[in-house]
Amino acid sequence: MKTPHTKSHILYSLFILTTLVTIPSTIHASDTCPFSSDLTIGSSGEDVRCLQRYLNINGYLIASSGPGSPGSETSLFQEKTKDAVKKWQTAMGIYPATGTFGPLSRSTYEAQLKKTPSVTTTVTPVTTTPSTTTTIPTTSNTASVSNAVSTVTSTSDSATKKLLKSVSDYIKDATEKIDDAEDDGETDDNVQDMRDLIEKAEDRFIEAVIAYLDNDLTETTNLANKAKKYAENSIEDITDEQDKEDADEAIQDAKDAIAQAREDIVEAEDDDEDTDEARDLYDDARTKLDDAREAYDDEDYTDAMELAEEAENLADDASDAI
Repeated sequence: MKTPHTKSHILYSLFILTTLVTIPSTIHASDTCPFSSDLTIGSSGEDVRCLQRYLNINGYLIASSGPGSPGSETSLFQEKTKDAVKKWQTAMGIYPATGTFGPLSRSTYEAQLKKTPSVTTTVTPVTTTPSTTTTIPTTSNTASVSNAVSTVTSTSDSATKKLLKSVSDYIKDATEKIDDAEDDGETDDNVQDMRDLIEKAEDRFIEAVIAYLDNDLTETTNLANKAKKYAENSIEDITDEQDKEDADEAIQDAKDAIAQAREDIVEAEDDDEDTDEARDLYDDARTKLDDAREAYDDEDYTDAMELAEEAENLADDASDAI
């Protein structure tokens, strides 16, 4: 029976928050949009993209995912953009809120930038207790978590966010493999060892998130890499077993291809066809297969699989050369 992992749920909920929120979040004057004309349904251009980015940054999401979402803003002004503009206009006291970004909206936008040259969102550190309960980050202006999630800033640290996302995905995949191993009847000791390592991976990941919230990107990277290493170690035995199975299959495929090539060559020679090139490729394929078997005996299953695949390709080429 699988044990519920509260920390895992916290981990991915937390990541959703932190990948979308860059702390601190600041809109600088240099980020202003050069609006020169009315924007409405059917408008297109970089000014539309800039408007979408501005709306997303300030919590008036164009979309939560896909085109128009934070980081995926488009140059097309369509219904979702219009709806977001309406929400912004209502919040700014613009009446009527038509959804068209016209002169009044542009002047209000410019006034807002002058009144608030920078907007900073601060998130308090994440804390965990021994019982794996978590205090969800909250914004300094007591806005809801959903508003905090919708606040997106520049992509200057996009590489760090991508690293966190990749490590998060790796931990999730590793946890699923451990669950599968338990279902497949792995011994309790083996599974517990795996879970201990994945828990360390989660701990390092949470520390990486905290470092990210503190804007310490170097420490974030170090901790994220440690988290991934723990996750890799947690499923090392599972990975080795899978690699062994893959190598077995690749070697068998190579043997079948070589056997087929031999039949093709013998048949061609019976018909007095030229098989010199095919013979050379066939011999190369057998050599590669021997190398694959040797690597397999040395428990180097990755090399064994690659060599076997090369042997299969050579055998196929031998058949094609006739």
